[in-house]
Amino acid sequence: MNRISRFKRIIEEKGIKNFLVSSPISIYYLTGFPPTTEAYLLYTENDGFELHVTEIDYLEAKNFEKNFTVIKSPLELTISDHMKRRLEKIKEEIFLEYSHLSHFLFNKFFNYNNVKCENGDGLITSMREVKDASEIEKITKAVKITEKGILTAQKNICEGKAELEIAAETEYEMRRNGAEWFAFESLIVAGVRSANPHAKSTMNKLNKGDLVIVDIGCRYEGYCADITRTFTVGEADTRQRELYNLVREAQEHAIEKIKPGVKASYIDLTAREYLREKGYDKYFIHTLGHGLGLETHEAPSISFRNNSDIKQGSVVTIEPGVYIPGWGGIRIEDIIVVDEGKPRVLTNLPKAI
Repeated sequence: MNRISRFKRIIEEKGIKNFLVSSPISIYYLTGFPPTTEAYLLYTENDGFELHVTEIDYLEAKNFEKNFTVIKSPLELTISDHMKRRLEKIKEEIFLEYSHLSHFLFNKFFNYNNVKCENGDGLITSMREVKDASEIEKITKAVKITEKGILTAQKNICEGKAELEIAAETEYEMRRNGAEWFAFESLIVAGVRSANPHAKSTMNKLNKGDLVIVDIGCRYEGYCADITRTFTVGEADTRQRELYNLVREAQEHAIEKIKPGVKASYIDLTAREYLREKGYDKYFIHTLGHGLGLETHEAPSISFRNNSDIKQGSVVTIEPGVYIPGWGGIRIEDIIVVDEGKPRVLTNLPKAI
């Protein structure tokens, strides 16, 4: 059963008669068509699924038409004006993606007849949380391409080279190996700035002895990879090696706990408690990981705040880190498929500083 048919079955089982999908990523997930301009996927009990697109996207969208009807917005109207007219015909409750639709468009679309709107975010999120074989295959390809970028970064780490120079080399390597784009801004951060988990790459030059965090990812057919490794400029000193091994061990303990039905919070706390035993938990300043798919951060969140059970088929990152102001940071991030038995680690890079 294709995704749009599965979605139809889900909303029918819940008695939902109208649903508006406005996120381009959700539209791509459900239909296979990646909009290049504003687009909307509307379900109504009477008319089924309608994919409303601009004239720019119309011909390409028609190539994907299956289990839905492609409707072209008239050129004399903006697509939001076109959708306002279409939605005005619906007098019943409408479910929609609250997290995506802007306040402006919400007011534009639903300022008539006091139509009741409901939050439908969770329905698509729960579908996307469990990956099928084709999705895992695409993520695996994105991982392999990103690994080539990591290895290229490692080769380019040397005294006097700028962070942005290394970032450029990694991005070129990923593009030449099939990356359609990058999952996020490539982060190559050295020295004391590596203590900031989201510091941006700059023209700062690497110095001997610096810790260097390399956090990169590419997109392949829409699907993301996200991998982090930490290196040193020259040989690592004793403290750098000790803390690197500590972070690696925390990650290994957490990965061992991953299986369907385990609470996400338990996985996070496994790594956090290990770091606490060693006296470094206060330097672990973010959650342990996140789901990965069409977006770099999606469900499930591997966080001590998330008491939901993780599901078989989810793809997650596990990325403990230690960030010490004035000294630097160390993070290791791998990508894992939640399987019934042993968790399957998609990343194949060595873990050594």
